[in-house]
Amino acid sequence: MGGLRLGMEMMKRFFPESILYTSAPDYPPHKGMAKLLGIPNKDYRYYNKEKIEVDIECMLEDFNLAPDGSFMLIQPCGHNPTGMDPTKEQWDSIIEVMVKKNHFPFFDMAYHGIATGCFEDDAYAVRAWGKTGKPCFLS
Repeated sequence: MGGLRLGMEMMKRFFPESILYTSAPDYPPHKGMAKLLGIPNKDYRYYNKEKIEVDIECMLEDFNLAPDGSFMLIQPCGHNPTGMDPTKEQWDSIIEVMVKKNHFPFFDMAYHGIATGCFEDDAYAVRAWGKTGKPCFLS
């Protein structure tokens, strides 16, 4: 939680006009911490309850509709509370949209190595983002 708090404090200080986008559903402390710090928060659609899967079409639509340069809080593995993660191909699509829109990823990687049991697989989204050469927050 300390890394999340520090990242949000930096966001608040250096990007005071920014909005923090979090998944719907999301780990409740994300929204609570944003509210505590006075950071505006909006949801992006993440999960399709009927299909029991990541709703990639809606997620990409929301990322495309968000103002350029938005902060996107992303759980790269072991999404809490759904336990559902995008595939590598879906991550590639997410990253493509984020680069196009100049979004800033704020990765909350609480379950690295636990989600799949493989450190390499769990780190895919963060490593793929690293190849863009663009900055991010990682907690």
